[in-house]
Order: sequence, then C-alpha cells, then structure tokens
Amino acid sequence: MIHQTAIIDPQAELGNGVAIAPYTVIEGPVSIGENCRIGPHCHITGHTTIGPGTSIHAGAVVGGEPQDYDYGGERSYTVIGADCHLREYVTIHRGATPESTTSLGNNVMVMAFGHVAHNCCVADNVVLVNGVSLAGHVEIGARAFISARTQMHQFVRIGELAMLGSDMHIRQDVVPYCMVIDDGIVGPNVVGLRRAGIDSDARRVLKNAIHTFTGGRPQAEALAAIEAESPGLPAIESFVAFVRSSKRGVLRSAGTGRRRI
Repeated sequence: MIHQTAIIDPQAELGNGVAIAPYTVIEGPVSIGENCRIGPHCHITGHTTIGPGTSIHAGAVVGGEPQDYDYGGERSYTVIGADCHLREYVTIHRGATPESTTSLGNNVMVMAFGHVAHNCCVADNVVLVNGVSLAGHVEIGARAFISARTQMHQFVRIGELAMLGSDMHIRQDVVPYCMVIDDGIVGPNVVGLRRAGIDSDARRVLKNAIHTFTGGRPQAEALAAIEAESPGLPAIESFVAFVRSSKRGVLRSAGTGRRRI
C-alpha cells in the first residue's frame, strides 16, 4: 500500500508488495525491491537501490548528497542490500566522487540516529547501534557489532566479527575477531565467534593470536609469531592479511576492559 500523501517520482521503480507510509518522498531514479516497507516522513533520493525485504523507519534519509565540499552533483550511488533494517532518523549518503558507491550488505541493522557517510562499505550482517557515526570511506567487515554512539574516523577499517564498545572514537583499523572496550583490545569476541560457528579449537587459536598481537612485540615480529603458531588456518591468514594491508595503522593496545573516568 502506498499512502496518498507519499510523493513518488515517475523515474522510481517499486517492486511488488512495497508499502510506503504518509509524507514520504521518493525522488529520482530510485529502485525499491519487493516487500520493502518505508515508514513516514522518509526521503529516498538519487541513484539508490534498496534490496527486497528491507524496512526503513520514520524520518530516515537514504541516498542524500554527501557532506563533502568537493561534491559537485556528479552521479554516484547508494546500494542497500536485502532484509536490512534502517531505524528512525538514520542517514545514509551517496558516494562523493563520480560513479562511486556507498553500500550496505544484506541483513544490516542501523539503529536510530545512525549515520553512514559517503563511500562507506558495510558488509553483511553488521549491527550499528543507536547513534553510531561512520565518516567517509569507512569499511566494516561482516558480522561486526558496533555499540552505541561510537564514532569512526574516515578511511578506518573494522575487521570481520569485531565487537566495539560504546562511546568510542576509532582512529585506527580494528583487527578481525576481537573485542574493543574503551582503552583497547580485551580479547576475542567470544560470543560472536560462537554464533558464527567458529569451533572451540579455532577460538583458542584466535585468542592466542590476539594475545600475541597486543603483547608489546614489534608488529612484524608479532605477525611472524602468529603465523608460525597456526600455519594454514584461514582465520589466522585473514587476521594477518588485514594487519599487513592497513594504511592507517592498527589498534594494538591491550585494554583493561574498565571504563576510563
């Protein structure tokens, strides 16, 4: 059902079963997949594609112009995967350079007042809790969990299955599989690893790898030790490759897990 007060651009393409609530504006060549539900007072604009089964709640803005002084109106894109949940007053901006894309994978939840800036890439099954803000070009790995009001510096990368605490300012890359609380890495994301089906032996290896990585050795020496301890394990190979490909540097401090005053 499309409410009579909704404004739908003739260029827009709506799949079967799409529901659009009052006072929402669909502007431009937007494509909305089947069975999507769009709440009231939303604005979906630009070259935006929304996958089937996605729900967008009241006041959200998807595909808006990037907050970048250099943006001159060039064509760029926003792509939202299937079965995503964008809650109240979420903002997601299109790419800032010609033909570039801001993307969310499948089954992503962005809770109320979350912000995803231009050219971000958020993988499948990520959760961004209320008020999380991603600056431009941030990359979030699959099944990562970012707690409330945490802020990401531009170009930061968050590894697969990482879990970050609330009210943090992240300026460096965060390695896969770890848990970060306030002042550093406190160990593996045990609950996330279990839910992902990672067996106990692999979890133990990852725990040892994270302990080695945060133990104070020079980075190259720590990585060599991690590889030597667990050769050929895919999760370790992914961990090491992530660190070696970092351009901003990687968070390595070992946290206490206690909130700083």
